[in-house]
Amino acid sequence: MKFLLTAALILISSLTGAAPPAHRLSETKVSEHFVYHYNNIDARYAGQLLTLSEGFLSFIKDNYFNPKFEYPITALVFSSKQDFQHYLKHDLHIKNPPNFGIYIKEYKLFATFRGSGIGTFTHEIMHPLVEENLPSRPEWAVEGIPGFFEKFFGYWEGNKLQLQLGYQNPWRVHQLGDEITNLDLKKIITLKRRNYAKASNSELRMVSVFIDRQGLFEKYLALVNANDKKGYRFFIEAAFEKPIEDIIPLWRAYLEDVSRNKASIYKIPGSAILGSKEEFETLKAKLYLQKPL
Repeated sequence: MKFLLTAALILISSLTGAAPPAHRLSETKVSEHFVYHYNNIDARYAGQLLTLSEGFLSFIKDNYFNPKFEYPITALVFSSKQDFQHYLKHDLHIKNPPNFGIYIKEYKLFATFRGSGIGTFTHEIMHPLVEENLPSRPEWAVEGIPGFFEKFFGYWEGNKLQLQLGYQNPWRVHQLGDEITNLDLKKIITLKRRNYAKASNSELRMVSVFIDRQGLFEKYLALVNANDKKGYRFFIEAAFEKPIEDIIPLWRAYLEDVSRNKASIYKIPGSAILGSKEEFETLKAKLYLQKPL
């Protein structure tokens, strides 16, 4: 089954008290690490989402870091965008709810709706994992790291989820427009504070993909996890083993490459789990994936 992704995704950490019940969600599915509440959604589809979530958690453990957390993570999966936003406005009193997904730290839950895409689920799942396991992460990474995990293609190999990440997200590249080549790396990595609910955060994801395209994303996460800058000012310098001034030319070349290849990037479909490795390899051969610079 293929799933599509087009999302505006944010983390909210300014609410207090117990989460009001999502009384419109009468069905529940439970796994080892997740509790999914839903309504007016096919039970088989809900089960697939739960299986995907567990598979994704194992993928993170096998490839990036041990995702420690006070489980379970709760998900509220509404049947429509209208119901999703109504809940945020009227139950959680969020005046300007996002379009596709939200993680609320105090409640240990994320909310979304059917049709938001599986990339929304993986993005939101990463929020509590980043907050718990990467407490030393710089401000840009609050959205930049979860955003990295929203775009992927993969398949099941037995009970193991195999994923290929590192793709540009077409809607984010389109959103950045002609200014994409002017993005200031140093300004992004020294970000102090942002109202994520009022920002697209697309430039933050660009940094994660940049690090990954150099083959350094796993190393970067390990350094942040260990709170080890290796004597440098920034984690990104430690990952590249060079000062930011020497990284910026690579960043500029990366942005120019994205700009030149927008037509190919715009053809990348929504995140998907294919039915077999063969289907995955066939699709992968057609997609644009930047090579290390």
